[in-house]
Amino acid sequence: MLTKKDIELLRQSRSGEHPVISVYLNTDGKFNSKKHVETILKEMSRLARHQVESKGKEYRRQALAEIQKVEDYIVKNFREFNCRGLALFSCTGEGFWHVVELPRPPRNRFVLGDAPFIRPLQFQEVEYHRFCTVLVDRNDARIFLIYKGVILEHRQVADEVPPKVRRAGWSGYDEKRTARKLDRKISEHLHHVADTLFELYKRDQFEWLILSGKGEYLKEFEAILHSYLREKIVAHLDLPVDTPEHEVLERSVRAEKSLVFKQHCRIVERLLQAVGSGGPAVTGLEETLRHLNAEAVETLVVARDYQQAGATCVKCHYLGILEETCPLCASPMVEAPDVITLAVDRALQRNCEVQQVYEGVGMDKTGNIGALLRFRL
Repeated sequence: MLTKKDIELLRQSRSGEHPVISVYLNTDGKFNSKKHVETILKEMSRLARHQVESKGKEYRRQALAEIQKVEDYIVKNFREFNCRGLALFSCTGEGFWHVVELPRPPRNRFVLGDAPFIRPLQFQEVEYHRFCTVLVDRNDARIFLIYKGVILEHRQVADEVPPKVRRAGWSGYDEKRTARKLDRKISEHLHHVADTLFELYKRDQFEWLILSGKGEYLKEFEAILHSYLREKIVAHLDLPVDTPEHEVLERSVRAEKSLVFKQHCRIVERLLQAVGSGGPAVTGLEETLRHLNAEAVETLVVARDYQQAGATCVKCHYLGILEETCPLCASPMVEAPDVITLAVDRALQRNCEVQQVYEGVGMDKTGNIGALLRFRL
């Protein structure tokens, strides 16, 4: 599984003289046949070959060989990719080759440069949350560290806690003593679980915490958690401690999706409220691009799969929709098959926050794109 460390290694990979190929492909079998993916790949590689025609002879030779190598590999191995998306990075001159299976389909891209193009990987990273699900009971607990729909680690914490036994004895003294001993053992167990969880948090820094257990034990457990962990609690489930692992994963991922959906709803609601009150925000492609070109955007908000043809200036890289001549430098504008991808890239280059949101959260009211602004034009 791709990690932030892997992304950092790719970031540090750079070639001063050899071509670096970065390819992203939507390989989701539900929507793309092998023939369709091959058609997209061949069209992207054709455009990449056209791009290197003006380069020097040696660079062009290396680039064409690299493009063919990547294309051949994907066509030959497509049926073996058991994933919804694929990222591939290749530079024979520097001796690196990375193939990454992605849990979500990316925008199709074929990028030629002097370093791996990793921004889409960064998006895949921020779309998922590293979270922990804890199932706790009076003498047993299970801790699951989950990321990108996969259980990375599973720990069990079991302690000897005596069964609850009633012994009335003289004036109920034995019963009270046994009850105190039982409460102490349960408390020791819950503290043990809390300490184990905190050690895991210090090591992995998970973002969210999901708890599950009987009310009487869960309330006490939550109270003894470190304050850092209490701040991470985002949901409560009703799973018994012996729930099968696959069901724990399914319910946890379902909770994650629900939480992300609510986050996206809040983002879009904030955007619409700002626009409705005349605040620093805009919606629609034309206005969003206008403010992005002027470096006025603070947060770009875009529907996840929104694509739209547009145009870009060959000289200053101004982004537009129908312009034939750049309004800034009067240079020719060339067609951009997907100006949304260019807008996202531009926002990231300028250190803007970018929020790609789910369908069904109200983006249809914005024209599928909008922005919270630093200032209005």
